[in-house]
Amino acid sequence: MYGLEAIDTSTEQTTGTRFGPMRQMTPDQRTHISAVGILERNMAIRLYTNWYAANPLRANALTQSQLVTTLALNRSPDSRFGEWVEVAVDSFGK
Repeated sequence: MYGLEAIDTSTEQTTGTRFGPMRQMTPDQRTHISAVGILERNMAIRLYTNWYAANPLRANALTQSQLVTTLALNRSPDSRFGEWVEVAVDSFGK
């Protein structure tokens, strides 16, 4: 979604990770996409939210099924590489 993981290094150490080339979701591109979903074999769905979505997902759209897991980055994809973390239903739209 946000590009390949890139590792920044100096001559002696790794200085950090960030999103590199091949970004598909940016502040100016594909803001109409709220999330990308992966359908698993057991019919469960993992939704990866778009940080830049013009219309983010609403919590009440996801509360009816225990087979839906929603994940979001824990920091802006404009900065260092973040971790995908599960989002609590009551934290959507904030």
